[in-house]
Amino acid sequence: MLASPLVFLGREPKIDPPPVVVAKPQPVPAPVPPPFRYEVPAELRESIFNQFRVSFVKTVGNVADNKAMSLSPDGRLFAYCSQGDSNPRITVFNLHTFKEVTNFIVPEHPTDSLVWSPDMKRLACFCPGRSASASLWVFSLEDGLAVELPRPPETDIPVGDFFWWSEEEIVFFPPDETPLVFRLDSLELGPLDESKYFADKSEQEKKRWIDGPRFELPSSQHWRFGIAAGVLSDQPPPRKNQDAAWQWSQKFFCAFSDPHSPRHHLLTDLPVNNGMKVFCAPDGSKIIRAMNGQAEVAYLKMSEPAKEIIEAEMPVPESALIPGAEDRQLCAFVYAPLINPLNGLTVGPDHRRIKALLRLVEWKSGKASFVLCHSTKTINAADVVATLHTWSEGSMIPWRPLPGDDWWTPIGRHSKADALLSAITSLEPMEFPQALAAEPNGSSHLVVAAKTLFVKSASEARVRSFLIDHHSKATQGDLAGLLANYAETVDFLDKGNISRDHIGAEESAHRVRWPKGEEVVQGDIHVSREGSLWRASYTMMFRNENNAGGWQKGLVDLTLDVSVSPDGMRIVAQKAVVRDVQEGGSPPAASRAEPAHPTPPPVKVRLPSPVWTTSTTGTLGTETLVVHDAVHFKNGRATLHRTYRIFVSPQTPKSVASKFPNGLICMMTAELEGSLTQTAPQEVEMHCSVLGWLRTPDAKAGEFNALCGSNAERTVGTVLKFRFEGEELIERQYGHRMKLVRK
Repeated sequence: MLASPLVFLGREPKIDPPPVVVAKPQPVPAPVPPPFRYEVPAELRESIFNQFRVSFVKTVGNVADNKAMSLSPDGRLFAYCSQGDSNPRITVFNLHTFKEVTNFIVPEHPTDSLVWSPDMKRLACFCPGRSASASLWVFSLEDGLAVELPRPPETDIPVGDFFWWSEEEIVFFPPDETPLVFRLDSLELGPLDESKYFADKSEQEKKRWIDGPRFELPSSQHWRFGIAAGVLSDQPPPRKNQDAAWQWSQKFFCAFSDPHSPRHHLLTDLPVNNGMKVFCAPDGSKIIRAMNGQAEVAYLKMSEPAKEIIEAEMPVPESALIPGAEDRQLCAFVYAPLINPLNGLTVGPDHRRIKALLRLVEWKSGKASFVLCHSTKTINAADVVATLHTWSEGSMIPWRPLPGDDWWTPIGRHSKADALLSAITSLEPMEFPQALAAEPNGSSHLVVAAKTLFVKSASEARVRSFLIDHHSKATQGDLAGLLANYAETVDFLDKGNISRDHIGAEESAHRVRWPKGEEVVQGDIHVSREGSLWRASYTMMFRNENNAGGWQKGLVDLTLDVSVSPDGMRIVAQKAVVRDVQEGGSPPAASRAEPAHPTPPPVKVRLPSPVWTTSTTGTLGTETLVVHDAVHFKNGRATLHRTYRIFVSPQTPKSVASKFPNGLICMMTAELEGSLTQTAPQEVEMHCSVLGWLRTPDAKAGEFNALCGSNAERTVGTVLKFRFEGEELIERQYGHRMKLVRK
């Protein structure tokens, strides 16, 4: 107190409070995201093809995309070769936790397949080494061990596709050997038919394993995975050259298709490029695209399917739909509208922005219903429908219902496809242009590869379509339709200019010899303009069969000149080179029933014995044609006695049948002679040089006589080949077996 200043006397001293200390805020820890865990949506198992959508995408890095990789059969584990490591490694990655499971150091990265064991606990592959041949390695995911299997005793491991199809066996399908089984318990190779696992399979499964395809793309009863093209834009031909080809641009995407119709659902978030490797989980839950050192994993979800039916007002009534237009797949495009900036009105389609490809399903009362085959953009009410067309061999052929027509119409009602489902499922696939092709590789994925794309003019495409239809008529036995494709006079093979009727006789005689036939165009048809004609060059495969079980097949290199007129297309010249002919056959089975036909009167053969004879029965239009041949050989000469008989059949028109109450419409007999050459101990050739008629043709049946007569005349100058088999003589070209007759 005494020491205090005087001002404090008599008052309680006041003490200053301690200074306020501000505490430093403690950092709040960032929230830790829960570990990633993916569960396959249960509804995906019942999804239909157009319900799939991308939910989210995650990326796996350091992937050697040019080396082997594989997706496990359950779609959970992804095995790949890691790049950028000091040692070559194979990494196994769990796509449901998005974490590495394990990795294995290998001598070198495998370039071909990584194959999963049935329980998905092991992997196998060929690893190149210092030795001349690669060695087979097995990797265990449970203990992380990598084991190089020793070489089998006294042999080596075959190359080619291989599959780990049972716990005890790996099966190999080498390109130059029969399939082999590698037994993991004894390390021995054996033939496929010694495998107990193979023996337990059905005949259908055995055929698939032997003949392929052994790898099939993921699919279900509601969808099929693959890649598909989407047309993005087109460019009509220039105004002064309307016959030029349309130009279009396209892009390829991962896609799900309808197994029962030509509809595709393009995943436009997942485009594919040349060289890309593409995987799809078997349940459709995820898609992997590997390229440029990484693998993008797209996880899918299910959404509402898009509305698939689009209605449009048509420019002409449905009666104007030319016959066959539906078979030729009448299509249209949905475009974004082309808007006039001066007044804001739609003036047509914007060819730079195609949104969808449509396919005609129904046409009634001036309105057409189209089904959505694929779309690259969302369709809305402002869009327009235009460019009616068909596709043929990857070329677009515009269909103009009116001369100079530039038809387009605003999009009509947009609805679901339930009411037209049965019509949609009956649509045939389209020959759509494919600039990329996805080929199976290994046992679980596709490799996308570039493919040559030919852009053809509309006229070229029509010529190709005409010729394919021409050979289709030949296969179906449509003789009238086939002959209608020829001009009145044709420069035919090596016979010079002959009439259409002459060609009809050729074809009729051919069908008598070979009642069954097939003609299929092989590869592309090369079409070029030759003055006023179109010249087509291509190869055709043919196969013929007769009623006795004989057959022949081979290839024909064809060159045809086709004229085009308002009346349609006509073949004016046809040249052919036949090659690679194979033949075979056996006598008919005892139980095979011969076709019913009238019993012909006996043939008076004026040849000395011995003589070999045969009869062949076929059809000529609506009538029955019987050809009887008898052959005799003597002193280096051969004589062929041939009788043609044409009979009324149940299909003969009554107006024709009534003129021939005895059923015989006409009969002609020809005698051909020629020199004889022996080419082998049991084989001879007859060089036909002389033709004589033993009976005057019946004037009442001039049309049939002309056909039979021209057939016999064309035999002059040909070579007939025969082979002796015991008491039978085999005519080699057609496989006819001639019986020996001694009189």
